[in-house]
Amino acid sequence: MPHAKLFVSHYPPDLAIYKHIVALARAHDSGAAIILFKFAHPYRFDFAPYKDCFDLVVEFPFIEYSKNIVRGVREIITFKRQLRTALQTLKEFTHIDVYIEQSAWLPANAMLFALAKFPPVAHIYRITMGSYEIPGTRIDWLKTWFCRLYHLFIGVYPIYAMKRKNGGFATFVYRKKSSGTLVRLTNPTAKSKHIHKDNEITVPYPVITPSRKEKAQADMVVIFGDKGVLEDFPDYAATPDAQKILRDFFVALETHYQGMTLYYKPHPGAPGVMLPGMVEKNYTLLPASLSAQTILETYWPRIKAAYTFFSTSVAWSSFYGIPSYTLYHLAYNEQGAQRLDATFSQPDIASPLIFPISSIKDIGTIDRKKVRPRVFDLDHIPENYLTILE
Repeated sequence: MPHAKLFVSHYPPDLAIYKHIVALARAHDSGAAIILFKFAHPYRFDFAPYKDCFDLVVEFPFIEYSKNIVRGVREIITFKRQLRTALQTLKEFTHIDVYIEQSAWLPANAMLFALAKFPPVAHIYRITMGSYEIPGTRIDWLKTWFCRLYHLFIGVYPIYAMKRKNGGFATFVYRKKSSGTLVRLTNPTAKSKHIHKDNEITVPYPVITPSRKEKAQADMVVIFGDKGVLEDFPDYAATPDAQKILRDFFVALETHYQGMTLYYKPHPGAPGVMLPGMVEKNYTLLPASLSAQTILETYWPRIKAAYTFFSTSVAWSSFYGIPSYTLYHLAYNEQGAQRLDATFSQPDIASPLIFPISSIKDIGTIDRKKVRPRVFDLDHIPENYLTILE
């Protein structure tokens, strides 16, 4: 019986998750065809590290709720035409398992809606890390109604557009449950217990990486960039001197880690932008086109610590046993700090390897806690992962 595992990538970082699930799937069932439906996201990640994972890659134009509705509808028409063609190529399969990130953004929503109605699809697994809703937000009714206008041109599940309490767009969320089983990825370094619920599977993030580099000396510190941490969130800035506070912090960071190479990974949406307070000449730049997960997978034995303002990249770095630090407490007021605390303290993400820095004295506080990551053995796949592979 021809069968396939179909992965849908609407946001490039999900490719790192898929790479590991594909490795598990091939080890468990070498006869399944591995297919990727990939949207051309505006963030231009390097696809090369993932290309060989898939037997077939089908690309789609990125679709979004554009202010220019004529352009947006034109993109939707092109997407629908390409989707019909792609689904025709899948009719040879009698059993398809779908893996897709839990997201209510238009590309993921439209693809989920279409695949849920496609007869060969047997299972849909919606993958999430932590909450897929942002704490401290409220419904933006104007934008929600604008999105509903778009829904006249494409099949999707109903959504709400959400905004921060003091304004500013936050995210999209589903108005009701969507199709499939939720697969909740948890921090493999955390010790908290997780409760299994109906239509929900909890599994640790699978770290599958060569062991031959494990004895490398830690000689790197990586700072993961964020986009618009002060200018995009003025309601969160604790003081007009926030940039100076961050500059003093990075001066102290550079002094603390003398003798090590400091690397900066720009945010993919702002490839030429440093974090406020950073001096570019003091850092070795990593390509913005590389995902944080690719960097961690390649260099984890050499990375002594990872820092960010509020990027979830440090959640990923903690998965690899790397001491990881957030900086938002330095420059944000109580409202901003509480919102981000709600993100990083979620049971699925929280870990003793994630530390919120609130003063310069906190630099390097947990560096000695670095541990070897929990590496999956492809010859002995954990039972809870088998539930999404069979």
